[in-house]
Amino acid sequence: MKNILKSVFPFLPATLYYGLIFYVSSRTVELPVSLPGRHADKFLHILEFAVLGWLLAFGFSRIRSLSPRGRTAFALLAGTVLAILDEVHQSFVPGRNADVWDAVADVLGVGLGILIFGLVIRRRASRIGR
Repeated sequence: MKNILKSVFPFLPATLYYGLIFYVSSRTVELPVSLPGRHADKFLHILEFAVLGWLLAFGFSRIRSLSPRGRTAFALLAGTVLAILDEVHQSFVPGRNADVWDAVADVLGVGLGILIFGLVIRRRASRIGR
């Protein structure tokens, strides 16, 4: 039981955050601010999913049996699947629609979050190594 909790706990933040994304996607939400430009909402998708990418990278970074590339690949794969699931889910919500470009922005955001996580970890490691 202790090993299961040790394996699951690092993914709790990502799971809770994706639950929030799922909840918000279940609602017809009007943005309180009007964004300029036709595709300005893509920035919000990137930002929203960059946080998820960071949290997934954190979770997978705790799996020592995977190589660093494996951790990155699994985090990107998980984030991609969750981004696609979010868009599919929205296709069933009245007033919402699935958009391929939203999914692309989501996946770019996941990748950005994973990249930033990796850069922060490397920087910390280089400081410790000094």
